[in-house]
Amino acid sequence: MYLRAKTSRYYVVVAPDETVGFATAWRTFLEVGELFGTILAVRKSAKPPEIIIRTMDGGTATIQFRSGHDPENLRGPNLSGVLLEEASIMHPSVLQIVMACLREGGELGWLDMVFTPKGKLHWTYGVFFDEEGEPLPDVHLSRARTEDNPFNDPLFAKNLRRQYTSAFALQELDGEFTDLTGLMFHREWFSECHPEDVPFHAKRIRFWDKAATPGGGDYSAGVLMAFYQGTYYVEDVVRGQWSPGERNDIMRRTAERDKARYRGTVKIYIEQEPGSGGKESAILSIQQLAGFPVWAKPASGVQHRMKDKIRIPGAAKIVRAHPFASQAEHGNVKVVLGRWNRDWYDEMLAFPEATNDDQVDATSGAFTELAKREPGTRDTPGVVRPDVYTPRSVQIDRGFGSGRSGVR
Repeated sequence: MYLRAKTSRYYVVVAPDETVGFATAWRTFLEVGELFGTILAVRKSAKPPEIIIRTMDGGTATIQFRSGHDPENLRGPNLSGVLLEEASIMHPSVLQIVMACLREGGELGWLDMVFTPKGKLHWTYGVFFDEEGEPLPDVHLSRARTEDNPFNDPLFAKNLRRQYTSAFALQELDGEFTDLTGLMFHREWFSECHPEDVPFHAKRIRFWDKAATPGGGDYSAGVLMAFYQGTYYVEDVVRGQWSPGERNDIMRRTAERDKARYRGTVKIYIEQEPGSGGKESAILSIQQLAGFPVWAKPASGVQHRMKDKIRIPGAAKIVRAHPFASQAEHGNVKVVLGRWNRDWYDEMLAFPEATNDDQVDATSGAFTELAKREPGTRDTPGVVRPDVYTPRSVQIDRGFGSGRSGVR
């Protein structure tokens, strides 16, 4: 925009909302403008906020920063250029409205879109391609891979790629239009072993996903997972539809059994649902497990979504499952043979398009805790090596540096 701006012309940067606008676009424009000395004035308190810049032809131009939260508010001005930041999370009417404003000085203005692709069913795909998948005229698509960003640490994209499944990496890191509507896990990714094949000195965690509906609704599930020298072992699953009292009793008996079998080395984590009720429930469960190493792990983000009037896993649960799915896809997960296998496989292979997700949540939670690298340690039993390390939480970078596509 700095290079194409003309004297006395107006340009607009539109972000999905003010938070995204100031966190990404506004900050980036200030950094670039200060680097090249093109900023003459910054008016953050103006309505809308704007930056006055020096143009390449020696004059001045104005760049305004607007929110696309209410597309109707974008109507009216005569503009010479528009940049849509994170266009894929905007309503398509934003594009339709701002295109009608590209008329300043009787000239046809330009439009740029920068975003992470959301698949071939998303409206942004139709900007570039027709129904037959052929490129449309008068548009140009540029893909920027995360690995190609010279400002990123060389290990940044490499570590993210290990967390993601291949399809998810194509979207997030390579900027490809990839449909992710298929199921996440595949049966052939999992090899099986006998209980005695799991090293006794492996690092172990039992993670509980709780539900309180007796005899119906959601399940409670506790997944025991072990890690040893680059391999994750799903060792045991305890699952049922119990009342809160029954569930807490079963959780304690399970903890006692794990302690006796593994000499007290199993750590226990309990997922804490959002809100005060979830916090109180977690506290009660921890009190019931007095004498054992136990922690609550708060859940955040969108936990569920509705599809055909059925509640199924939401975005937060899907994102949490991706690191484990990536390890499974790369052959780093083994499942210990047991009577619980069938139900576990059925749920994993149906995720995220089926109602039940308790075993997936507990599996993802156990994996996340096991994958934390303990500071100051080397490649010893129970410690994740740097080449298989997964960060504590998955945060998809939708700012500068993620796999993105742009239109001009």
